[in-house]
Amino acid sequence: MSRRLGVYLCAGLSLVLWACGGGGTPAPQAGPRRIMLQDLGQLVIVPTYETLVAEASNLVAAATTLEATPAADALTAAQTAWRRARAAWKQSEAFAIGPAETLRTANRIDWSPIRADRIETALAGTDEISAAWVEDLGTNLKGFLAIEYLLFDPAGGDAAVLTTLQGDAGARRRAFIRAAAENLRDQTILLRDAWTPTGGNFVTTLATAGPGNATFPTVKSAVDKLVNQLIFLAEDIADHQLLMPLGVRNGGTPRPDLIDANRSGNGMADLLDNLTGLQNVYYAVYDGRRGQGLSAIVATLNPTTDNVLGLAIQRSFETATRISVPLEEAISDQADLVTRAQVRTKELMERLEVDLVSVLGSTLRFNPSDGD
Repeated sequence: MSRRLGVYLCAGLSLVLWACGGGGTPAPQAGPRRIMLQDLGQLVIVPTYETLVAEASNLVAAATTLEATPAADALTAAQTAWRRARAAWKQSEAFAIGPAETLRTANRIDWSPIRADRIETALAGTDEISAAWVEDLGTNLKGFLAIEYLLFDPAGGDAAVLTTLQGDAGARRRAFIRAAAENLRDQTILLRDAWTPTGGNFVTTLATAGPGNATFPTVKSAVDKLVNQLIFLAEDIADHQLLMPLGVRNGGTPRPDLIDANRSGNGMADLLDNLTGLQNVYYAVYDGRRGQGLSAIVATLNPTTDNVLGLAIQRSFETATRISVPLEEAISDQADLVTRAQVRTKELMERLEVDLVSVLGSTLRFNPSDGD
């Protein structure tokens, strides 16, 4: 995109180490940034993935209970477990780097849109339903949104869902929910293990960026990866999660179907969890613990920029939380509030693109999910 071309070049600074100081700000050494990378890995990334695995395991337990006893309370428990697991997943998208890319976990865990017709065809078959069977299905037949399709019905409500799940006729649907949850849990375990010291140890790969590191040959390359992921996420919130459902690009007709988790009415929760994940990375905070995040580096180099970025994050949260109905309804009933939230998240994206990139001397990349 044109806005990303040529505006972040640092020219005429022969004494720059690897970051652009700008405005007389001295270029920082790599030491504090390595501490930041270490803290993010140990205090934010791995603990978030641990939470994701735990919540995905809880979803399997709830789905197993629902399979055995398809009653209202079991359905509610499964729906709650689905929302909690999804919350951890959406927070983790703020650092979907490294193993998340090589394992293609987004495709396996959260593909959108699903193919409801193909799910129904699979359910009408006679193959034994298991996690391994689900693994062999296409990406648009599994993951969070496939499970959502079977657990939620925005038109008929829980009563309609229970009707489809009860009795012999609902046995395969219940088995599919349980098997899909098991497959999802297994994918989260693979992702978690790729980061932990006892597994693939990518947490150390991130923390030891520099000479001899095949993935991140410089500290700058690791910081750039994190910075760009935050920008991509903010862009996704502003454009995919808000602008497109508002219908701005298709004649002004609201499109709730373009909200990924629209059957469960989880669109606003998805958005807020994404913002939470972004905030967690910027400040290196998670579950009551805080380390040295990007904010600490920025505050040292340019306190004003750190304040600007913090305010942009805060305003994004504040405008989103003013929306008092599910996002799926708000794009029609509270379109002005949704528009304000979209403007604020777009501003956040731009502040990350301009201010964060400039202060850190990062190299801006193209979003791989961009269609243009």
